[in-house]
Amino acid sequence: MNNTTGLSPEKMTACYLCRRPIFSGGAPMLYRLRLEQHVADVAAIRQLAGVEMITGSSAVARALAPVNRLTAVLWSVERNVCLPCVLGGASDALPLLVDCAEQDAKAEE
Repeated sequence: MNNTTGLSPEKMTACYLCRRPIFSGGAPMLYRLRLEQHVADVAAIRQLAGVEMITGSSAVARALAPVNRLTAVLWSVERNVCLPCVLGGASDALPLLVDCAEQDAKAEE
């Protein structure tokens, strides 16, 4: 088990979906979800595509082009989700989680 990055007590908030305290369901596990919204960096994509057309190889273009990111992060949030919510069908709640996280991210700005 990789235990290099545990959560500090202040990050041990309630489950984002059911609002119960983490570990209250008896399961000694939680999920820390990071949601990010990205937008394409069109100029960087065009630059990489141009180098690729000149060299004829995408691998060579990635090595030569001074582009390190093809997207920019618009917003990012991290949330805790308890194991019972994940096992109980959190995938059904994923659109709700994304909508709520997007609103939270805009409110934090």
